[in-house]
Amino acid sequence: VADSASAMKIARNHLQKRVEPDSEVMSGEAVSRCTGLIDRHAEQAQAELASTVESARGDLQKQAQSDVEALSRGVELLDKHAEQTRAKLVFSVDVLRDDLRKQAETDLKVMGGEIVSRCAEL
Repeated sequence: VADSASAMKIARNHLQKRVEPDSEVMSGEAVSRCTGLIDRHAEQAQAELASTVESARGDLQKQAQSDVEALSRGVELLDKHAEQTRAKLVFSVDVLRDDLRKQAETDLKVMGGEIVSRCAEL
C-alpha cells in the first residue's frame, strides 16, 4: 500500500513538472483539476489495494484455521490408532505369557515325572 502511494506521488509530481512549463497554455485551474484527478485515482488505488490485502489476509487466516483443525483431527486419529495398537500388543503379550506359563508347567510335570521314574529305578 505504501509503495502504491509513493508511486502515485511520484507520478503526480512528474505530471506537475511537465505541466508547469506549459502553464501559459494550461490555467492553474486545469493543473489543479489534473492533479486532483491523480490524487483521487491514487486514493482509489490505495483503497482497492488495502481491500485486496485485507481480503487475502482473511482468506489466509481461514485457511490456516482449517489446516489447524485438520491437523488436530489427524493427531486425534493417530492417538486412537496408537492406543488400539498398544491394546493389541498388551493382549498379545498377555496371551504369550500365559502360553509360556502353561508350557513351563507342562514341562515341569514331564520332567518331574521322569525324575520320579529314574529315582524309582534306582
